[in-house]
Amino acid sequence: MKHILLPLLATSSLLGCNFGGGGGGGNKLAVSSVSAITESSLSSGVSSFDTGSSNSYSSAMDSSSQEPPSSMAQSTSSAIHSSSVPAEAQNLELIVSVTPALVAMFGGAEVSFTQRSSDITVTAIVNDAAHITLTVPAHYVPEEPAEITLTQGVAILKVLTHKLSLYQAMSARMASMNTSVIPQSATADDRQGLVMVSPASTAQFAYLDSDQNGRLSDDELAQSTTRLNSAEDAGLLLVSAAIEIFVTEDEVSGTQKRDSYQLALDMYADSQLRHFIKVQNYDDLKTIIDRDYPETITLAARNPETDDFFRVDENGALLEDQNTAFDALPWRCIDDLRGRSAPYRQYGYGIHMWHYGDSNTATTAVAKSELAGETAQFNEAALCGVTGWSIPTIEDFEFILDDQASKKVARFPLSFPFLDQRYYWVNTDNTRLTYSPGIYDLTIGKVIEAPELTRAAPLYKSWTRINADPLNPPAEQTSSDIAQIYDDIKSLYAERNPLTWPQPHIDDNIDWQPLGLLPIVEYPEDNPYSEDAKELGKRLFFDARLSLHRNIACATCHSPAQGWDDNLLASVGDAAQVGMRNAPSIINIAQHSSFFWDGRAATLEEQALGPIVNPVEMNLSLRELTQRIENGDFNDYKGLVKSAYNEEALSPEIIAKAMANYQRTIVSTNTKFDQFLRNERSLTNRELWGLHLFRTKARCMNCHFGPNFTSGGFEDLGLSDYNRNNQDLGRYTVTLKPEDVGKFKVSSLRELLHTAPYMHTGRFDFDELFTSYNNAMGVRNISNKLKINEYRYDPMFPVGSSKLQVLNLTDAEIEALKSFVETLSSRAPPLE
Repeated sequence: MKHILLPLLATSSLLGCNFGGGGGGGNKLAVSSVSAITESSLSSGVSSFDTGSSNSYSSAMDSSSQEPPSSMAQSTSSAIHSSSVPAEAQNLELIVSVTPALVAMFGGAEVSFTQRSSDITVTAIVNDAAHITLTVPAHYVPEEPAEITLTQGVAILKVLTHKLSLYQAMSARMASMNTSVIPQSATADDRQGLVMVSPASTAQFAYLDSDQNGRLSDDELAQSTTRLNSAEDAGLLLVSAAIEIFVTEDEVSGTQKRDSYQLALDMYADSQLRHFIKVQNYDDLKTIIDRDYPETITLAARNPETDDFFRVDENGALLEDQNTAFDALPWRCIDDLRGRSAPYRQYGYGIHMWHYGDSNTATTAVAKSELAGETAQFNEAALCGVTGWSIPTIEDFEFILDDQASKKVARFPLSFPFLDQRYYWVNTDNTRLTYSPGIYDLTIGKVIEAPELTRAAPLYKSWTRINADPLNPPAEQTSSDIAQIYDDIKSLYAERNPLTWPQPHIDDNIDWQPLGLLPIVEYPEDNPYSEDAKELGKRLFFDARLSLHRNIACATCHSPAQGWDDNLLASVGDAAQVGMRNAPSIINIAQHSSFFWDGRAATLEEQALGPIVNPVEMNLSLRELTQRIENGDFNDYKGLVKSAYNEEALSPEIIAKAMANYQRTIVSTNTKFDQFLRNERSLTNRELWGLHLFRTKARCMNCHFGPNFTSGGFEDLGLSDYNRNNQDLGRYTVTLKPEDVGKFKVSSLRELLHTAPYMHTGRFDFDELFTSYNNAMGVRNISNKLKINEYRYDPMFPVGSSKLQVLNLTDAEIEALKSFVETLSSRAPPLE
């Protein structure tokens, strides 16, 4: 299908000009009649793109004074930086439309136009997605393209226009007719002035976006012709259809991507994800492709057996084609996804894989002595990514058979097309504890006793058990055992210097630090400590005028009396909205290297404004905040602003600096453990035992080390509720790396007694924390139960931190561990 791509680039490019009718979807990669465009025109002379943030907050400089009609998008801003504009230059009225099938989805969406070579950014709110008029300032560069993005929540569509000169004819005709609506008398050439934004244009844009930053650089544009030659090999049409599903449904089955554009990027980057999405959404994808590309690509009818079986290659990778017959598309193994069904389930959770060679070996009888050699080779090579190869048990074998007349036949003929011999080797021990080959006769449906029969057809089965080790605590210590432990522990921790203590039990490749006293707080050079800055920040921290309805302050969710959080499972924000996450305490926040549960802020100054503008928290936009400042709402701060920062009035930047300055003063440095390290107090025998367990058997120091008792990193504790109503993907929402799904910031254990409930969900109290960690949060059991089926083909599926292990602590050990952790909290939370 490569022949279709070069004409696409040369004519309809990435925008789909004037697609019109056609199947009702309007998502076609159709070839338009523009003949003046050449391949080079799309990659000529575009200057280096701005890699910083959008200039959409710059002041508008739109020379048009006429108010747009209600059907038009209302331009909200444009960033213009031009030293001079020719007197004869005119604004460009650019008409944009969403593909017809999705028009209803984008009412109220934001549309943005960017031409980086002219440094123009125009943003607007869409009223009618079928007809959006954008006024592009006159200093645009006619011979270069622009990028247009429509955003409606998680639905994001993009398009790269042609060079803008091609839209001038339509713009001029509309201006002469004093209208913003395409006239019925418009010529075919005029109608090329319509920019169509569609899943197809988005799929092409994403394919060219090789660095995955949401915009196209000079190099990416220059390579566009070459790259689009291979676009369909990378599944361009499939990606386009998947985008339409995502935009319509807010998701596609098989993965949990952040938005439709990220879905496209990741489908190109990961062929396994693309194949998995194809399998999971096959019928919907086929409907769209049949509608829009009936002469370009044909998808066969769906293989109904993919509900239970996947075809994989020798490495265990999912094959894109799950429908073609074996003689045309041989597969190495069949992945049996019924691991949670009887009879499989009764022997434990595991991965079940089948292999029967090829059309010759599957029908060739072999002797019992040959079976061991074959399975040994499969196990050595880890055929299809698994070991545990043998022959199926009787129960396994009958689980793929069905009764027909007086004999057994293959229940799944599309997955097991050669299961047509009479005799097959099986293991007669269903428990798999022993290896006892026997011959199964399909005609009578049971194992037969026939000494003269020494050969049968082979069918191989792998079962890889993935159950987690169960909680199996040892016997409780006696009082004399505990007394002896106390005596042994005292000598180990006689010195108060942590460097003299026994080596902690920490996994390899962890850059840990000894426990210790907190260092003195350091302030950044551009925001040094001062009493006035601290006082200004303190007053702002408790000021409810920083919320939309003037009823919520930062201290509402970070109350000093409640450990500098709110002790709720999830915080309540503006208009009684309940957030998704538990409010973290800000005690010792100056010692942190990242902020928020997902680490999206790198400094306290960057963090400070986040809750203010968050619609679910304080819900005050920067625009409204600035307006309140200009209206004099915060004039009572002028004196402090002047003395602290030598500015005449408050500003968002000063608010961020002052509150960060204040929050750095909230420290906890006088807990019982601190006093122990300073040789001011002793720990009890049980607390010392807990300290030793914390550093050794309980494995706590794999994540909670250093003076602040945290690695500062991110771990997956199995609490992301993946693919459920309360799903929170954690760190992934910042990095967009599949390996970060479900990871959240490792909390400090200091002042823990005052900051319950715990975790980003607030689902644990103090006692539950320890019992849950003792059982590795159950994350292995939960994830493994899901991994036995199709979830293991989802590259985003979170599998839990490898640092979580079943600890098998006794009740006495858990109580000792609690006692030590309690020494990390003061009698009352610090006030500042």
